[in-house]
Amino acid sequence: MIFLHFLSCTNFHHIDYLIITRVARSLVCSSEKLRTEMKYLICIVLVLTAVFPRELCAQGEKWTLGDCIAYALENNIGLQRQELLTETAAVNLTKSRMDLLPDLNLGSDARVGFGRSIDPVTNLITFKQNVSNSYSLNSSIELFRGFTTLNTISAGKFMLKAGLEAEKVARNTLIVERFNSFRMNYLGS
Repeated sequence: MIFLHFLSCTNFHHIDYLIITRVARSLVCSSEKLRTEMKYLICIVLVLTAVFPRELCAQGEKWTLGDCIAYALENNIGLQRQELLTETAAVNLTKSRMDLLPDLNLGSDARVGFGRSIDPVTNLITFKQNVSNSYSLNSSIELFRGFTTLNTISAGKFMLKAGLEAEKVARNTLIVERFNSFRMNYLGS
């Protein structure tokens, strides 16, 4: 209201005064609407809290130690990462064992020549369409490379064992942490 009184005391044109008055009234109306909407929202929250107190609060059931440990073992990211590292070590060991086997490659090639092309049989220029196929079979085996393949297999076995042990350590550490957390939260010791 002070704002409107100030506007009436100054020397504004009549049109400017009407525009500013309408804007000021719309601001007052929108703040009243906002207050009404906030009251409505607060009433909704209070009704929901009264009707569904259990759903809005923390969970109602208590977990047993076994439930806590099972959930932690299933959903711990660090343990899942270690399991993936162990799986990678197993795949690397399998690959290094497969490197002992010979390679066998089979290939084929088909070519079509049209327009002005070279006949592959007579090596002359021809204007006819010619088709040619070729097939290949290659095999190789590594005889000796300074025992690197055998050493890679030994290293792969060691890395797999190390991964399995690291997985056990991570699992046992997680179980001890959950036990201590359970003891502190539920048993109060």
